[in-house]
Amino acid sequence: MTRLSHSKRLFAVLCVCFLLLSGGLFALQAREAVTLNADPVVPEVAFAAMALPITLGNFIWADADFDGVQDAGEPGIPGVTVQLWDSTKTTQITSTLTNASGIYSLTVTTPGSYRVRVVLPAGYVAYTLKQDAAATGSTDSDINRSGADLGFTDAFTVTTGSVSTTNLDAGLLAPVTIGNFIWNDLDHDGQQDAGEPGINAVPIALYRYGTNQLVGTTTTNPSGIYQFTVAPGAYYLKLTIPAGYSVSPPNNADDSLDSDFVDMGDGTAATDFFLLSTNPSTDLSFDAGMYLLPTPTITPPAVDVNLVTNGTFASGLNGWTFYDSTRNVTNGELVIAPTAAGGGFYQQINFGSGGEVFEVNFRARNASMTAKTMNVILRDTDYNPSYNCVFSMPANTPFQFYRLHVGTSEGFYPMMLQFALSGDNTLGLVFDDITLVRKASNGLPGTVCTVFPPSNQELVFNGAFDAGTGSWAAFNATMNSVNIGGANGNIMQIGRNTGTTFGGFYQFSPYSAPANAVFQFNFQMGNQSAQNRVINMLVRSEDWLDMHSCFINLPPNTPLTNFTILLKTTKAWSNIVMQGWIQVGDYVSGPPPFRFDNISLQYLPSSGFSGSTQCPAPLPLPQRPTVMPSPTLTPSLTATYTATSTETATFEPSATPVPTDTATDVPTPEPPTLTPVPTDTAAHIPTAEPPTGTPEPPTNTPEPPPEVTQNP
Repeated sequence: MTRLSHSKRLFAVLCVCFLLLSGGLFALQAREAVTLNADPVVPEVAFAAMALPITLGNFIWADADFDGVQDAGEPGIPGVTVQLWDSTKTTQITSTLTNASGIYSLTVTTPGSYRVRVVLPAGYVAYTLKQDAAATGSTDSDINRSGADLGFTDAFTVTTGSVSTTNLDAGLLAPVTIGNFIWNDLDHDGQQDAGEPGINAVPIALYRYGTNQLVGTTTTNPSGIYQFTVAPGAYYLKLTIPAGYSVSPPNNADDSLDSDFVDMGDGTAATDFFLLSTNPSTDLSFDAGMYLLPTPTITPPAVDVNLVTNGTFASGLNGWTFYDSTRNVTNGELVIAPTAAGGGFYQQINFGSGGEVFEVNFRARNASMTAKTMNVILRDTDYNPSYNCVFSMPANTPFQFYRLHVGTSEGFYPMMLQFALSGDNTLGLVFDDITLVRKASNGLPGTVCTVFPPSNQELVFNGAFDAGTGSWAAFNATMNSVNIGGANGNIMQIGRNTGTTFGGFYQFSPYSAPANAVFQFNFQMGNQSAQNRVINMLVRSEDWLDMHSCFINLPPNTPLTNFTILLKTTKAWSNIVMQGWIQVGDYVSGPPPFRFDNISLQYLPSSGFSGSTQCPAPLPLPQRPTVMPSPTLTPSLTATYTATSTETATFEPSATPVPTDTATDVPTPEPPTLTPVPTDTAAHIPTAEPPTGTPEPPTNTPEPPPEVTQNP
């Protein structure tokens, strides 16, 4: 019995030891590998089955290398305020301070959803990277470093079965000082030599890399020194180049003595991006050397000599500097698109201006399906002075010629010719034949921006109607194309619809026109009906403010006949509109009476035409017959129409013999005085470059001009 009792006591002792050992192992496992009950955002925080209260902690440290990992030698920070909040951040529950080793502990007594907040102490400016991939749950930082939850952990849930944790840590960042020397590089070698002085009052800006967010600005002091104190992170510096200075070559010496800024070509110089940490806490190696350009004796270039290198792009991209853009040379033309809000290209012209007149001329089109804008700039290297023209380039704009005319008001050297582009990054802006020449005299004052259509080139789409009536639109009229064979082939025929008071056809051309531009409008037109017809043929600006029209009389059965209208614009046009307004006639049956073919419009830059509108000579009307009792030929009157758009018709007698059994009188028109037309124009038709483009006609209908009443 005694032996049995001893065995029982021994068994009881072993059971107690086993239970104690098991509980200790369980507690150790809960400390090292806990998981969130509800919110998985902080995966290393865990709560196992134990009764409340529990404690949260535990380490706030200085992350010297800004990697988000607790590294050996990185110290804890004493005296940091750590708070316990509800998950909505509306109620603070408790607070504590870290001890001399950076350790803290907070007590949670009731179930709920919580956050821990770490308040930045004096001398620290930011939180380190959160949950770095190189860290573990016990060596990372759990505080959000930006956004709405700045300074807080993510929310976590505590239940009655949760257990304490020591994995809620925070790495803090001390500020970093950078700078520091902008100097006059007297020997232009990019190295800081003894005796080379600093440059005063140079503006410098610090930007956050990746977002281009401006962090701060400063200027150099009289000794050329500048500094920024910021949180660790990725940055770059940009300075404004003072007038008369050029930037020294970069990276020509040890980092503490070299120049780190590169000329950006826009009056600024910038560093590459760099990453700052608190180890070291000061980096004063960001320097810039600049030297004064010699004051040149400005000798203006010769008159009418092209100063641009490789403006035809025959040598590829040579001679040009490109920025923020994608580009290539295709078929001897530059094709380019901006990749950022302000891409483009430029060329330095090693001539100066002493107040002379210059012209930039080039050929461009937009072959993409999105609108672009180009800003053409002739300037000094520091943008003072600067002269520019901004040209809008709608989608699918054909080649046109562009001009920037500049009467410079002061001397500058060298000249920079720049094309600043904006729009999306779709390739499609095309440039060619870029020239810069000095002109003999001012000619035009100040800055003048002009767009010219191609000269002696067809500006009408499908004027021969080979593509049917494509590119043409009819209103209140029946229009179709027929093949009549022979030299004409396809022609267009049209008639005003029965019961309408006006009708006709038109085409919008995407070309522009400068003021005082001469155009020649050619067309073949006929009348296949048995009655006299009148049509108003006009060429006008899209806004109706400059209109050139001619009323043309067509006697019965007039074959296709050549007509020419000369016109001179009185203002600049953004688009050219060609129209035919049918004036009189009621077409109940039969084919449409008017026939058209070979409609053409050309720009004549060298024309000597000095008028406003020159209409074609009128066609003679049919003979006016007299009924006689015998077929004997007798003298009669022949009606000759000599009216213009503002004159009345007159008849001049002639002694032309006619048979006496001729039909009765043929009605003739009486043209009115022309008045302006309302301005609700048809929509613009996007077109491709001739001859292959075939735009869709617009759907709205232009208002008519006044109608000519036909007199019997």
